[in-house]
Amino acid sequence: MNAKKAVYLLIIVFLVAGGVRALAYKDKSGEEILNLDSATLRYDFGVVEKDSVIKKTLTIRNALNRAIEIKSAQSTCECISAILKPQKVKRGGVFEVEITFDSSGLDKHQYLEEVVYILTSDKDYELIRLVALVEAEGK
Repeated sequence: MNAKKAVYLLIIVFLVAGGVRALAYKDKSGEEILNLDSATLRYDFGVVEKDSVIKKTLTIRNALNRAIEIKSAQSTCECISAILKPQKVKRGGVFEVEITFDSSGLDKHQYLEEVVYILTSDKDYELIRLVALVEAEGK
């Protein structure tokens, strides 16, 4: 490979890497904004105190190439709940989901992966999975 091709390759690598980094937006408080660009989102709550209840409002940016209508949210277990306002979110717009997680009954160092389903009216993204990761710490 000649030097000119190597330079072009390096430029492409930097542009792609910069583009991926640009997708990780932060809101005014410095919290990460999740990008809705696939049917599965992930959020890591990290380590939480055992027998505690934590609330977190997640901001999700519609990175799809069209508007999407958000209808409701449901969870996979009683330990996690989600509240969101039904709304139409334009392309590039954001919406919020309030997640409440109750770590009561978890064992020390128990790792949990629970799912919140966000229901939409979009035929391709009817059911968006928000995977919540958490580890219980404490007594």
